[in-house]
Amino acid sequence: MAAAKIQEAFPDTRVVKSLNAVNVSMTRRQTLPAATTVFLSGNDSEAKKVVSQLLTDLGWALCTEQHVDIVQFQ
Repeated sequence: MAAAKIQEAFPDTRVVKSLNAVNVSMTRRQTLPAATTVFLSGNDSEAKKVVSQLLTDLGWALCTEQHVDIVQFQ
């Protein structure tokens, strides 16, 4: 929900959310046996392409699903 609040406060800003559920142990490549899949979300396709490339460059595997149902808890 933080990303949605940022987007609401700054409507002209391109917001992409990713790595929000990653803890420090998952950032150490030697502790993971293989590339780990991460999700990213946002409503700007160009911004998501940039973040996708950054994540790929860092060794993350991306979830390539085009549609994921979103549930928000309030």
